[in-house]
Amino acid sequence: MLKIGILKQMRGNNFKDKEIGKKIKNLWCEALKELELQDKTTLKENILYGIYTEYESNYKGDYTFFIGGDRVASKEELIIEEENYHIFQVENGKENGVPLTWEKIWNLERNKKLKRAYTVDYEKYYPDGKIEIYISVK
Repeated sequence: MLKIGILKQMRGNNFKDKEIGKKIKNLWCEALKELELQDKTTLKENILYGIYTEYESNYKGDYTFFIGGDRVASKEELIIEEENYHIFQVENGKENGVPLTWEKIWNLERNKKLKRAYTVDYEKYYPDGKIEIYISVK
């Protein structure tokens, strides 16, 4: 079980909203500024999360996106329960590594090689720059 302090959240759709990439990027900027105001040390030590949940349907539907961290002081928390996850490694230092990994995930699903549960999926950002994407599977 993970307990995540929430910094920011929004409702989104990757296919209906042409500005979704920009909106998510701006939300990350706001969240990082807020975290830096809390404590610069915490910013460097935090494992940060981009969390996707409350799915309307599948990867083409609406979802709720949360940004948070394991050491974030927040009035709102999100609990991520233990589930079966397929973990994807994002190539370190690769520009657009996260969106490219999501494309790979969607292609696997389209080709019926990944059976997603659509409960809670998340991106995990480590302080050393490593990034993993956890996809809940059936």
